[in-house]
This record gives sequence, structure tokens and C-alpha cells, in this order.
Amino acid sequence: MAPTALRSPKLARLSVIAAAALMLWQSLGGAWVPSAAAPLRSPCRRIGVAMAGKAEDGIFTPVVQGAKAVLGEGEVQKMRGQAIKAHCDMMQAFLDTSDTPFGKIALKKIFELADEDGSGQLDKEELKAALKKLGFEWLDDDAKLEKLLSKGDKDDDGLIDFDEFVNAAPGILKQNLIKLAKQNGGKLGMLS
Repeated sequence: MAPTALRSPKLARLSVIAAAALMLWQSLGGAWVPSAAAPLRSPCRRIGVAMAGKAEDGIFTPVVQGAKAVLGEGEVQKMRGQAIKAHCDMMQAFLDTSDTPFGKIALKKIFELADEDGSGQLDKEELKAALKKLGFEWLDDDAKLEKLLSKGDKDDDGLIDFDEFVNAAPGILKQNLIKLAKQNGGKLGMLS
């Protein structure tokens, strides 16, 4: 019996495209993956993505372009939107656990890892290092970091203690995890 996902003719065709792209990649030894010096460009490529992620050619570009050829641009955009919504819903479900025992343990561990000097408070440099480790490179700017610090620092002492962290972290993580997902999707070629 066929898996549920392959009962849909569109998903079955997409699976065939993905398998063909994988076989092509294996036969070329990954040679079709663009290098920084010579990026892959398609003359008929149109980028009309209304989101912060920047479309780039990446490992999934051939699959996305193949899907567009088989299913059409509109159907691929619809599927992309559904995938992005599902991913955002999954991130939100994770962030909604912040009030549960598991969520409290996770936030405590994140805080302990960020609190490099063990003071029980995060200063600007510890916050900057922690955000960088999470991949939030766009928050490396001092002005953005100050704004973020002021959002979390409710007693205006220039530090974020654990209670302030617990209150601020879910919102900050949600906003920046979504941005990171868009950025990574663009680099992988999912937005091409």
C-alpha cells in the first residue's frame, strides 16, 4: 500500500522530480551545486517572493524549478506557503511550551549557557554571544542589541536576570527563528 503522502498525484510527481534531482546530483558528484565564483542562473527565473528571505540558488533549486515545470508556479507558491505555515505553527507550538515544566527547563538551560560568567544575569556581551550562537547574526549591530536589551530589561539595570529572560525570550525567539528560517530557506534554494 502506498504511503498517504504519495496518494496525491501532485506529491507523487514532486517526489519523482526530487528523486531525479537526487540521481542527477549523485551522478554529477554534486557538481551542479553553484559555487560563489560562478552562481547558477536561469534565464527564465522569476523571483516574486513577498517575504524577508532572499531567493538564492542552492541545493534545492533544481527541485523547486522542476516542481514549477511540472506543477506550475502558482501551485508551487501555494505549497511553499503551506510549508512555511506548518513550520511557523511548529515553532509556535514549541514556544508555547515556555510555561510548561519542559519549557521552563529549556529556558533555564538556555539562560545558563548564555550566562558565561555565572552571575545569574546576562550583560550586553553575553546576550550578543548567545544570539550569535543561535544564528541571529543580524542582531550583532549595537543599536539592535541595545533595543533588544531594553525590551527584556524591565528594571533598567542594564542586565537581564532569569525572570526577565523568561518573559522576553519567547517573543524574541519567535521573531528571530522565523527570520532565520526564511534566511536559511533562501540560501538552500527553497525560494527560487
